[in-house]
Amino acid sequence: GLRQWWDLKQRNFDVIIFFKVGKFYELYHMDAVIAVKELGLTFMKGDYAHCGFPEVAFSRFADALVSKGYKVGRVEQTETPEMMAVRIKGTRQDKTVRREICRITTPGTKTFNVLDGEISNAFSQYLFSFIEKVGTNQEKRTRSFGVCFVDTTCGKVHISQFQDDRNCSKFRTTLAQYPPAHILYERNNISKEAKSIVDYQSGIKEAINHEKEMFSASTLLRMLSEGDYFKEKGEFEWPEKFRQVLSDHDTLGLTAKIDFELAVNAMGGILWCLKNCLIDHEILSMKNIEIYNPVDNLITIDTKKHDLKKKFAKQKYMVLDSISLTNLEVFENNFDNTQSGTLYEKLDFCNTQFGKRLLKYWLVNPLCDHESINDRLDAIEDLKNLDEKLSYITEQLKNLPDLERLISKIHQLGNIAKDHPESRAIMYENDTYSKKKVEDFLTIITGFGIASKLFSSLKDLNSKSNLLKTILTIIKTEDAGKKLGFPNLNELLEKYKNSFNAEEAKKSGRIIPSEGFNQDYDTAVKDINKIVRDLDKYLNEQKKQFNCSTICYFGTSRNRYQLEIPENKCKNLPNDYELTSSKKGFKRYWTDELKDLIARLTDAEERKEKALRDNMKCLFKDFDKHFNVWNRAVQCLAILDVLVSLTQYVRNSEFDMCRPDIVMLDDDEPNDRLSPFIEIKNGRHPCLGKTFSGDFIPNDLVIGYEDAEAKWQKNPLVVVTGPNMGGKSTLMRQVGLIVILAQMGCYVPAEKCRLSPVDRIFTRIGASDKILAGESTFYLELSETASILHHASKHSLVLMDELGRGTATFDGTAIAYSVVKELAQNLNCRTLFSTHYHHLVEEFSDKDNVSMGHMQCMVNDDDQSITFLYKFGQGACPKSHGFNAARLADVPEEIIKLGSTKSVEFENFTKKIQLLK
Repeated sequence: GLRQWWDLKQRNFDVIIFFKVGKFYELYHMDAVIAVKELGLTFMKGDYAHCGFPEVAFSRFADALVSKGYKVGRVEQTETPEMMAVRIKGTRQDKTVRREICRITTPGTKTFNVLDGEISNAFSQYLFSFIEKVGTNQEKRTRSFGVCFVDTTCGKVHISQFQDDRNCSKFRTTLAQYPPAHILYERNNISKEAKSIVDYQSGIKEAINHEKEMFSASTLLRMLSEGDYFKEKGEFEWPEKFRQVLSDHDTLGLTAKIDFELAVNAMGGILWCLKNCLIDHEILSMKNIEIYNPVDNLITIDTKKHDLKKKFAKQKYMVLDSISLTNLEVFENNFDNTQSGTLYEKLDFCNTQFGKRLLKYWLVNPLCDHESINDRLDAIEDLKNLDEKLSYITEQLKNLPDLERLISKIHQLGNIAKDHPESRAIMYENDTYSKKKVEDFLTIITGFGIASKLFSSLKDLNSKSNLLKTILTIIKTEDAGKKLGFPNLNELLEKYKNSFNAEEAKKSGRIIPSEGFNQDYDTAVKDINKIVRDLDKYLNEQKKQFNCSTICYFGTSRNRYQLEIPENKCKNLPNDYELTSSKKGFKRYWTDELKDLIARLTDAEERKEKALRDNMKCLFKDFDKHFNVWNRAVQCLAILDVLVSLTQYVRNSEFDMCRPDIVMLDDDEPNDRLSPFIEIKNGRHPCLGKTFSGDFIPNDLVIGYEDAEAKWQKNPLVVVTGPNMGGKSTLMRQVGLIVILAQMGCYVPAEKCRLSPVDRIFTRIGASDKILAGESTFYLELSETASILHHASKHSLVLMDELGRGTATFDGTAIAYSVVKELAQNLNCRTLFSTHYHHLVEEFSDKDNVSMGHMQCMVNDDDQSITFLYKFGQGACPKSHGFNAARLADVPEEIIKLGSTKSVEFENFTKKIQLLK
């Protein structure tokens, strides 16, 4: 057995092997040491390190190791000792039962095998593969990425190829929006920049070999075409969306388009990993493949003139890159990297796991089209006015399991490949696992039943929202793959409810099909009943033939149906009466006709048992045939759940909430007033209500609005000054989050909010460095600034906080000056630019296209203490009052006094220099 373990271990040295011995999983040598350390197991007595646990505890211990970043391999016995004895009979083979690896699980390849525990994390954790091709132009350092990532819990595969800049901006954003738990990349084919980004990610990072593991595009397509992944009833057909990546010139589909060659290459890494983990057939046979197109992977349109409709016809979503998601604390705060205090936490009133995932998607992809935005706002307005009905919807949604993952689980359980080691595994807790499968199936049927009843009760709900009306429309099941709407599930659910006795199945773990559901089973049962009747008829014939009513059948199992005849009636029997046994006064016989009936009965019973063994798999497979129907129902449920969540956020907010007015600027009206603008009255930070015990001070903010009463509110760029800790960064984050809320179609915490659509939010907020990525504070600042200058359009929103702080004062001031000038004169986009460089303020204070604003405060003349007003007003703040911050931080008073003296000296010296000019 131990030699068997070493054979498996040497081929999977990075995997913790759970080695089945009887009813226990055992771990040996270095695996045992890790298990004792990480799982709290105890070493067993012996000459070498080993420990173990019973089969039923597998999910608990495997999940614990996988969550810590380990790979876990489950090795099962694939024959019994009796089967082994037959195999080695007459040979000198080693007397060890066969064992095979049935599954390898990593943080990025979790699925729903019967032994796996439930996945508590609502968010998807991706297996992520990429290929990078760096351009030859060393100056621009452009590069192309092919990426493929898969959520194995839902079976959804995403594939994409895009060009990127020298900072790998799109690649970073993809990783931020689809956080990987396991990253694959090609060994010796990754740039220093991409490697530093990968190293900064959490989870497993694995370099794999070209072609041998990271299959080339042509190899991958050949493997997919030759495999059973996309075959239906023996016929091969490429998934509809995957055809988009295939060359039109190759009718066999074995060549990728040039624009997707790297993407298909990256999918080669995914296939290798799925095959290695023995889940390739379960995942790919779902044919759930999507083409992922980064939002900013679009042809840039000249936006200097009135072409907003044309632009947003091409760009459906606002771009939120990884920097903005981090700086605005959309999903993780910058304090302890949890969800506490984030926008997602504030909005999350979702009642289902799949609703939570869709909410995250909506947050990552705010809309640009004002009609779609208003459609969501209409839905919230309609739901907001419901009282009892809204409570009913919420209660029903709370009762739903994670249907999205469950339909994937049913698919995987019903589509295990015939030659998969799992089909040969000897499991000692089979009854427990069978009952669990039955429970899962009943859970999904009950869940869809609740959903169907809920949508039936809402079908007459009047709504001015097209989105709400569409998802509440009951459609035919055959239309589920073509259009949005909730499918009529009544007939399908009734079919599965009547397909077996649920109560009996829960007790026994066996699904005995009702008549009409399993043809093989029905035929076998019909044959058995007929043969039993024939046996009874034959017995009656024998009684008449011998004129003896005491003749009966005797025997069980293999010796059943022997004719037991009184000894006095056994004289002159025909030759086909074969004596089998006897007892005092009786003899037992088989006849040719009887043997034929018994053989037919045995065959029918075996067919019945086989049909019963396969029945659960057949049931799951039949259920999976309607994947489009179930998936469409889940989509409608998820949309309803997110809309209800946003409605509850609006209703439960401690602030006054208003419906944002999204103004689509008219292309056809040629006047200069048509400039992108933001107008917020009494706006509040969406996330700070839970954090601060006192009242949050609301603020007005108007940028670029030509009809504004005050001149300083007409310019698109505002330089923001104010004391340290005065609220400048908070104001910027507040504006960014309000814009995100408005464009995802949600009410915002303000008295009034009007804006033209923002195509992208750029942020440069906060001082930090990334030691692991080898990036200093100043380098980070310049990288983020470069991204802004390269990609911003006049419809963007730029939030820049204290640019230049990571270098010398004069260098920082010069860089800040140049950036402000570029933003104001050339890009002309909506910008809040905060600074403590007062020379910079002086340079732009008299410029027509730049306005000055500040966070207000009151200074006590006696002790120079500061009272923060947290109110945004016109004009520049003359001082930053840094010594007040030092005092609040408990810096010793003598140091503060010395610093104040030096500050006055520096200030006087600077004034003298200016006078000499």
